[in-house]
Amino acid sequence: MYGRIFACLLVLFGVRSTVCSLPCDYIDSVNITDGERLPNDEIRHNGVIYNKTYYRMIDYEPRPLV
Repeated sequence: MYGRIFACLLVLFGVRSTVCSLPCDYIDSVNITDGERLPNDEIRHNGVIYNKTYYRMIDYEPRPLV
């Protein structure tokens, strides 16, 4: 029973960290904003095709302090 609970927690935290993390460090990232969005949601930028696994949409607008 404890093995199942541990496996469930491992899966939950593994999925959470994958969804929230970027595929690379910010310093190594490439701005592909002006790339062409393809019908399957891939983006072509400078001849390189990025699928959804390799890019994230990041909002750089500052949020008001509450």
